[in-house]
Amino acid sequence: MYTRVIKINLKIINNGSFADCVSLKELKIPNFLKEINKFAFYNCVSLEKIIIPKNIQVIRKYAFCYCISLEKIILPENIEVIGAAAFRDCISLKKIVIPERFKDVMKDDIFDNVDLSKIDITYI
Repeated sequence: MYTRVIKINLKIINNGSFADCVSLKELKIPNFLKEINKFAFYNCVSLEKIIIPKNIQVIRKYAFCYCISLEKIILPENIEVIGAAAFRDCISLKKIVIPERFKDVMKDDIFDNVDLSKIDITYI
């Protein structure tokens, strides 16, 4: 497995920054980040695990769309915005931890084209 550590001082992962990174398997987002912009990790087909820190406030639309190997998502309680289709077609999901206020928009919006009936969902 190839690992790369990038040390930078920014608050936002820009649009499409890691789109189509087919070798990316695991992602630990640094604590100083506040926002993940649209298409940031679009089509990262090998991505299995993401750790999203409590400082993330916004995940824009399509941020993790087509991450078909993604198995587990733990979203922080204080997240304010999860954009449309942010996790669309993440068809390998087995576990989701998400703030309860997003419960009504999960299927048709955030997790579009994901069979939520087969996933262990915990509301915080």
